[in-house]
Amino acid sequence: MQGAKETRPELIRTYFEKQLFSGAYQFISPTNIFFFAGADIERAIAAYFPRINSVKISRDALLSQAVTVAVEERGAFARWCTLQADECFAMDKTGFIFAPIGSTTESFQSAYVFSGDVLGPPIGKTYARGRFIGILALLDRLGQAGFQSENIFAANEQDFSVRLFDGLLLRLSYGGDVEGVVKNLELVLASDALKGKRSAIDYVDLRFGNRVYYKLKGASAEGKLESE
Repeated sequence: MQGAKETRPELIRTYFEKQLFSGAYQFISPTNIFFFAGADIERAIAAYFPRINSVKISRDALLSQAVTVAVEERGAFARWCTLQADECFAMDKTGFIFAPIGSTTESFQSAYVFSGDVLGPPIGKTYARGRFIGILALLDRLGQAGFQSENIFAANEQDFSVRLFDGLLLRLSYGGDVEGVVKNLELVLASDALKGKRSAIDYVDLRFGNRVYYKLKGASAEGKLESE
């Protein structure tokens, strides 16, 4: 057994042996290691253990009866939490949610906390499927511009929001131009209407291209700015 750190090796070994001798795969003989369906069992192990990203089963030598099971575990990239934040789970860089917080000893690679989008038990599901890479690209670019993101909430299939560490809320749409979003945010915050008032801003709505809406805390209506 190789590569298992957060997953108990004996559990993987037991599951491997169960698959090997269960009769689920058509072996010439269940005890003949030369004819087992390795690729099928690799997929079965990866599907059974959400923390495991990939599996490689190999013999130590061409005629060896010994088998090595090498696994690659998912890295804890960020947290996904319920809307009430009463339960949180580890997710990898693809948005795949694989373990409850508290079952991992790993350090998280980012401080991001994601929520929304996932219905029902979250383990084994992918957050914002097909859109997660775009979200990360935007978060990275925001960070480069000095806007450190903290909480990301997927509202629906079109829109999501990002709350920065200083509390400012950004309303965004999937598929938006990353550079355009950052540029518009910088221009809005530097405008005569909002310059020096960042702590007084409730949210900035960047979903409509060069038309940017904002709302000040306590205000009854939105304001609008247009960039060139």
